[in-house]
Amino acid sequence: MSALVILILFPVAKKGVFFFNRILSHSVNNSFTAMKLLTPSTFIKSICAALLATLIASGATLTAAMTAGKIEVAEIKGDVKIAYGEGGKASPLKTGVVIGPGATVFTGVGGVANLWFSNGAHVIVQSSTELAINKFSIVENANVPKSGFHKISAEPSYSHTQLSVRQGKILVEVSKLKVPLSEFKVRTPFFVSEVKGTVFFVEHAENFGRLGVIRGVVSVTPLQNLAVPVDVVGDRVSVYRLRENKEFVMEETKVDPREARQVLNDLTGGSAPVSDSGREPGDIGEGGLPLPPVWDPIDSTVVTDVSPSAGS
Repeated sequence: MSALVILILFPVAKKGVFFFNRILSHSVNNSFTAMKLLTPSTFIKSICAALLATLIASGATLTAAMTAGKIEVAEIKGDVKIAYGEGGKASPLKTGVVIGPGATVFTGVGGVANLWFSNGAHVIVQSSTELAINKFSIVENANVPKSGFHKISAEPSYSHTQLSVRQGKILVEVSKLKVPLSEFKVRTPFFVSEVKGTVFFVEHAENFGRLGVIRGVVSVTPLQNLAVPVDVVGDRVSVYRLRENKEFVMEETKVDPREARQVLNDLTGGSAPVSDSGREPGDIGEGGLPLPPVWDPIDSTVVTDVSPSAGS
């Protein structure tokens, strides 16, 4: 992009500087003119510096204009609790309430929380999961509704969202964001993912993490081995595992079609049940939809359960 801007500006700058220097040379003495004459390169540098300063100022103004976003609790199933702040007392979370940044949602075995954000994002917190809403801010304007966030089809205003999956699994659908000023990040102990508009899921257990992209692209940065960001495209799963010998393993596999259907059904209110707690390979959900097994790509076998509650 920068190269394209320079290619466009250079010939214009060259002519503009030529005429500017001619005018300047008639206005001052020769010795002063020699010091002050501009060149196309310095002219372009001045323009780029001004543009950069404008972007920085815009970003600072945007941040200052942001306020805490709202999150509607659309549906609760089973045991779900909420706490605010580190070490805050957890209390039951109920359908219909509005929560905000700083909250941590805890689901027990079989518990599910269905959340809609005021930027249009949809998050389903699945069974045996701990999800921290570290940050959620948005620039309030006339396009941001006061309620009914499930009706939002595209991000109504600039927003910043940062979530942390400390254990368990979440399903996420994010409408196309107003890049580059908007951001949506999900962090686990193994990686940080950043999206601009997609459908995906994030899962974390003690020594195991998965990022599955159903639709769109997610940029993921592993937090081990000084890894660099990589893009995970639709229909792919990135798997992160810490072996017993402390070796950190990263692999990419194809999304199981049954799991993809399950995720999409859950997010769109399909016939499949939202919770997948206690599932076994070959289990059939409501409406006759097969529930997906949990795949172990390292050993290339199906394992029955890798959730934090396994074996407890």
